[in-house]
Formats: sequence, C-alpha cells, structure tokens
Amino acid sequence: MPRRGRWTATLALTGSALAISAALPATPAAAATARDTGAIPNGTTLSGVVDRGGAAGAASFGAWRGRPVSVVTDYLGGSNWSSIANTSWTGYRWAGTHYHYVWSMFMLPMDRSGNMSAGASGAYNRYFRQAAQGLVNNGYGSSTIRLGWELTGNWYPWAALNNPSAFAAYWRQIVTTMRSVPGAHFTFDFNISNQGKSPLAAYPGDAYVDYVGGDFYDETWKPYGPKNHTAVWNELLNQPYGMNWLASFAAAHGKRLSLPEWALVYRCDGHGGGDNPSFITNMRNWISSHNVAYETYFNAADNDCQTFKLDNGHFWSARNQYKTLFSKGVATTALSSSNSPSGITVGVNKNRSGGWTLNGGTVSGKVYIWEKAPNNSVKVQFVLDGKNYHYEATAPYDLQGGSSSAANALNTANLAAGKHTLKAVVSGGGVNRTDSATFTVKH
Repeated sequence: MPRRGRWTATLALTGSALAISAALPATPAAAATARDTGAIPNGTTLSGVVDRGGAAGAASFGAWRGRPVSVVTDYLGGSNWSSIANTSWTGYRWAGTHYHYVWSMFMLPMDRSGNMSAGASGAYNRYFRQAAQGLVNNGYGSSTIRLGWELTGNWYPWAALNNPSAFAAYWRQIVTTMRSVPGAHFTFDFNISNQGKSPLAAYPGDAYVDYVGGDFYDETWKPYGPKNHTAVWNELLNQPYGMNWLASFAAAHGKRLSLPEWALVYRCDGHGGGDNPSFITNMRNWISSHNVAYETYFNAADNDCQTFKLDNGHFWSARNQYKTLFSKGVATTALSSSNSPSGITVGVNKNRSGGWTLNGGTVSGKVYIWEKAPNNSVKVQFVLDGKNYHYEATAPYDLQGGSSSAANALNTANLAAGKHTLKAVVSGGGVNRTDSATFTVKH
C-alpha cells in the first residue's frame, strides 16, 4: 500500500532547516540557554504539532486551538553527512520557546553516501556525536530523538526491513554515542509507519528505546474506500502491526507510546478520508485511554493535491472537532463508563483503565483481558477455543484472574499464532448471556 504522502512535506520541513543552518555560525554561546522542558513525566500526555512555521507556527497553532502546545516535532538536516552532524541551527529556529522537542533524525543521508552495514560497525558515530553536542549546547539535552523514523516504510535510505539486523545494530551504535556526550539525557523513540509490516527483527532492545511510536493517517487503499470511516478506523486499530498491536507491544516492553505524526488527509487521488470529525474523536479517545507520552498533529501540506493542514478549507467540520476536543488537553485517563467498551475487553493497563473491544483485534505480547459485565452480581466462565479456561465468581472478571486493583496479564506467546475464539458465559444476578470475541495472535 502506498504510504509516501509525508515525503514531500518532510523535505520541505528539513529543507527550511538546512537553509537556516547554512546561514548561521556554529553553536553560538547565546544559544546554550536550556529551553527543553525535560523528560516527559509518567502519567502525562504532551500535546502539540508538527508545523513548518517553527516557533511562530507552533505558537499560532496553540492560540488557534485554544490551548498552547507543550511538544513540537521537527526534522534535523539530512541531505549529506555534514547536515546530519550540524544541529547548531536548532537554537535559532526555536529561539524564545520552551517545549519538549522531538527531533526526527536521519540515520543515513539522502545523497546515499552511507549504508546500514557500515553504520552498524560504528563508521559514522562521529557525526552523531557532533549532532548530540550541538543539541546539548543549544539546551536540548533532554529532548527526544525520533531516530530513523517510519522505519517499516521503504522511502528512506535506512528502510529497516531491507536489513533489520544491521538497522538494530546501527541504532545501538548511535544511541550509545549520543548518550556518551556530557549533558546528554536524550530519550529515543522507535517509530514505525502504517504499513502492516513487522518491525520486530529491527528492534534494538529495551535498553536502547524509551518510547514506541507510530505514524497514522486517515487514508486507505482498501476496497471499502476512505469514506467508510468506521472500516478505516478499524483498519488502523486492528491491522497487523497497527495501533492496538503497538499498544500491546509497548506495554509488554515497559515503554510508553507516542504519535509523532497523525492527521486528516485530503488527496486528489481519492484515498484520503477528507473532512472526517470521527477520526479526530476516535484518535482523541484512543490517546486518552492509552499510555501515550506525546502526540503531535501533522499540520502541513505537500501541495494542493495532498494536504493534512487543518485550516486549508478541506476539513471544516473536523477542524472544529479538533478545537473542541484538544483545547481540553489529552491527559491519559480511564474511559468514562458512558464510552467504555462492553463485553470482552482487552487493554494494556493492569488497572483495567481504557481498553477496547477484543473482537476483531490483533494482540501480541502481554495484554489484559476482562469481561465488562452488566453488574457485579454475576459469575463468568471463560471458554477459549472451545475449552473451559478460567472461572470468576466475583468481580472484576479477568481472564487470568487478579485482584480488585490489578489484573493478571495474558502472555500471548503461550498461544499459537493465528485466530482464536474467546467466550464469556455470564450468569446470575438476573443475567444469562454469552459474549464472544474472535481475535488474532501475532508473534
């Protein structure tokens, strides 16, 4: 499925950065004042923007939506090795601001003058040491590095699936090098694209990753088309290596989630969802019910035939919905009882906060599954693939058992890959019903 929609916009963003860096002296002392807000506290979800307007653009976006941004995602240089190493311009582009900064960092330059195997051997470490020093000098030593972003795509020189073991080894070289710079307290974001392709072989290990993220857009190439908004949202959630898989993977590895790029889509070729307020609502609810460290809306445009920008005239209803919902912030909270899923529910939090309907989903790693019963006077028998699995006589009704405050996790590694059927036979308390869910285990 084509997913090169952000290519032109990314070049435009990095291109402006390169123009700035070429015109400025290296690392002026005046730029050394710390401006990064530091590490993202647990339990906090930062909300912000990708905006090619730099400091002015981010401030304008925050004023427009009725809530200042707290995080910005930007793109470091990448046309050649010199531009990867030179981060001195960042102090000027974001002068006078105080956000958490996410830097999308090229692993290889666009002039194709490097390769993954050489990187894995440490051949390019000096460039990343210089880049890290420039960021620390400019006061960004606690920022997030979105290294080799959209790694499961095929449009960047570091496309991980071409050589996943070299990608992982190269990632470890870069992280180790950047962390070695005095004053560096960077966090690193392992970021996939919406391709339905496994990143597992390219994962460098928990010691080298702080956040696990993905880029998700309201678009599809499926036969049902982009105007079937319910189907597209379910595709984003439940496709192999989609949003729900990402949440499960992050939880299994003890990592928080990120959404560095997400947006509405208008495309002249008809593959974008267009003015779709439900996408905004669904994304806002998903963020609020998951352990998301930060999200940044991709408020940019490639051209008149491919745009994601909220104020370009294509998203009148959806832009109003964005203002309504995101002006209130996106603190991670449990779903309210009015919109909590009913029946068999799966989630990534042991306290059962959040969660989504298991039926039709894909799970991986460790997850929590429970029956959301109509009252606490029932009993629940879980039946997995036709065999009695677990019985709960009192609430809460967890597939693996647990306490009133914490469920026990199901390790899906103990189940065969492929489709499974789980039933919850609910009885007592004036209730007699059977809830059923078919789900897929992905290893």
